[in-house]
Amino acid sequence: MRRIDKIKFKDYFTPWMIFAIVSIIICLPILRNFGNWGGMDWDEVFFWQAVARETILKFHQFPLWNPYAQPEGALVFIAYPNSPFLSPLFLVVLIFGPIYGTKLLIVLHFFIGLLGMFLLAKTLALDNACSYLVAFVYMLSSIFSLHIVEGHFEWLSMAFLPWLLLSFLRSLKKPIYILAGVFFLSLILLEGSVDVFAVTIIFLIIFFFLLILQRRSLIPVKNIFLIFMITFFLCYIKLLPMLEYLSLYPRSVVSTEFTPLGLFSNILLNRRQADLYAQTKGIGVNEKIGIERSLSIDHGWHEYGAYIGIIPFILFLTGSIAHFRRFWPLWLSGFICFLLALGNSRFLNLWIILRSLPFCAWLRVPSRFILGFMISVALFAGLGLKNFRQRLRQKTAFFTFVLLAIVIVDFLLINSQILKQAFTVAPMRNIARDEIFVQRQDFDSYIYKSGMRGGRYPAFLANAGVLKKVSNDIDSPRGAVHAVNSAEYRGEAYLINGKGEVSIAYFSPNKIILDVEAQQKDILVLNQNYYKGWRMKGNQENSVSSHEGLISAKVSPGKYKVTFYYLPNSFIIGSLITSLTLFLCLYYVIAELKRRS
Repeated sequence: MRRIDKIKFKDYFTPWMIFAIVSIIICLPILRNFGNWGGMDWDEVFFWQAVARETILKFHQFPLWNPYAQPEGALVFIAYPNSPFLSPLFLVVLIFGPIYGTKLLIVLHFFIGLLGMFLLAKTLALDNACSYLVAFVYMLSSIFSLHIVEGHFEWLSMAFLPWLLLSFLRSLKKPIYILAGVFFLSLILLEGSVDVFAVTIIFLIIFFFLLILQRRSLIPVKNIFLIFMITFFLCYIKLLPMLEYLSLYPRSVVSTEFTPLGLFSNILLNRRQADLYAQTKGIGVNEKIGIERSLSIDHGWHEYGAYIGIIPFILFLTGSIAHFRRFWPLWLSGFICFLLALGNSRFLNLWIILRSLPFCAWLRVPSRFILGFMISVALFAGLGLKNFRQRLRQKTAFFTFVLLAIVIVDFLLINSQILKQAFTVAPMRNIARDEIFVQRQDFDSYIYKSGMRGGRYPAFLANAGVLKKVSNDIDSPRGAVHAVNSAEYRGEAYLINGKGEVSIAYFSPNKIILDVEAQQKDILVLNQNYYKGWRMKGNQENSVSSHEGLISAKVSPGKYKVTFYYLPNSFIIGSLITSLTLFLCLYYVIAELKRRS
């Protein structure tokens, strides 16, 4: 990898059209059910997006707090790792809504990933035909579709990984591409893609370390360091609240998972990807799967499947043999990710070493590192096709066309069978919406029982919070929040001693205005979890504290209005640092453009 060929990002009309058509065709099962809801984790995805969208459009507030999110106790919206609203692409959800907008984003990410992988292959001096194969193998392998069916919205950001790698390689020649790398790494983080972000960071660290050994140059160190550091400061608006939150309530993970080595023939070559997903949906720990009784898996098939088919696999082996000497850093990076994907395997347990490193103890589901392996597989499959094309002196074009046609048809058939299982839940109609926000425990009247997990999105449409406990890695404590049908329920706002009256004059996620008439000194309580960052005005005390884990404040006798609002210092500081970093990046780009002109 001693030479990075120049490419131009313009004059690629044909690939744009091909990838747009392929993206639409492969998403036809989703587009046919355009108005449907999704099962599995899509309930949570629609819920987070709908709350953020309403907070912005209806209340004209920044989504800092989520009063509806009681199951996880993760009420600090800005700090929740999987919150996607800070991504610039959230604009699609703002315009089209959580249901339609999400499905359009799936199509868009298919297109972005295909084009990015095509350009990455072109950067490595592959011709158009080989670059098409690389793009198809990476984005149309079953990884993307299986995570879509499961409702793993954050996995859409794997479409940015080739763009990030492309920007890093281009930055070795032109430093301005460091900012392009910052942009794409920021997109992965701001879309709430914690696991994809972790795989990306680890893959890049491995790759640039090996690249240093090959090039005997420290330029990759400087560039990757700058990409990481600028991204850190650019995303500080999210990172600071998130790190503050996780420092108080760290992600608790015990990872004993492993991926059987004998499973990889089925992961890469078994065409029954859709059946295996349906068979293992909702699977428990170490359940046997039908392909072999001797094999067991810890999660559903969506965490393992990465179908590429026999032709790309043979080309991958051929390219590995023919081009290892030149591209060995890329090959070894993928192989190390392959070893990490094995998890706690008896073969070679790199997983336990990784989790012992700083900031890595929270990692789980080692099979997700198959993503890093697939980067290498796709690129070496393209190199293998290049090798075949060089050996075929005649009928090269015909051979290549037939091979690509077989591969793309195979991918379309496999993915269409998988995506048919997505968004099969007919939407609920005429959900009764409470005029006043309340917390509910018994959600049977709102939960739609057709594969949706938790019923949070229907609950949001009903203007109700959910107190039903669900499993979550972040075990933040829940205060003494009571549901409206509970004997202990005293309202969404009340005085502890009950000497007076409290009514809600205005309710929004970040701000609540109360009409208070207190007959004596008392404690005013909101029926929501307490977390530092809540403030108040309109009372002599003007300080907010925790009472049995709930938002509360001491109040004086009298009749007045009290305003509770959420505005944490971490958000203020993070916003300032993000704004300053963005300004400096724009200043550098403008100055560089002026210098070149």
